[in-house]
Amino acid sequence: MTQINLFPWREYKRQQNKKQFLMMLGCAVTVAVFTVFCISYYANSLVAYQTTRNNLLKKEIATLDRQIVEIKTLKQTRSELVSRMSIVQHLQGTRTLMVHLFDELIKIMPSGVYATKLERQNNIISLWGYTESNTSISMLMRNIENNAWIQNPSLTEIKNVAEKKQAANNEFMLSFILKPKE
Repeated sequence: MTQINLFPWREYKRQQNKKQFLMMLGCAVTVAVFTVFCISYYANSLVAYQTTRNNLLKKEIATLDRQIVEIKTLKQTRSELVSRMSIVQHLQGTRTLMVHLFDELIKIMPSGVYATKLERQNNIISLWGYTESNTSISMLMRNIENNAWIQNPSLTEIKNVAEKKQAANNEFMLSFILKPKE
């Protein structure tokens, strides 16, 4: 006998294909979700690592900023100390100038010239005094020009004060430069 299959095999096959399709779709969605989760986890771990590095860099930058401020204050302190040292060295170098000035004044002062006042502003010395004649002033200026410590004489004022009963009747003011001997 011939067997007739009345079973709806096409519909059964469609259902099997549909189940297989849904299973594959479920697996694909599961793989996609797992892949997205892995990528998200990897991206989050990269962000966390970079955040950690950024925080470390911020700490180091803050440390370096403090060190820069400290270096600036040290440089300022150093420059102040250097300027103080140069002032002290200048004072050390010029402390004997006044002694040399008085020593040289004794040597260059001709007879008949009397000093009454001596004033110093930096290296410029102003000398006031009396003299018996203008020749003595000329001799004093020549002596200053020939001296190694005292240079550039400039006669600012000379006047006759005959109303005073003195032997030296000419009052003068003379300026010159005090220079250290090299």
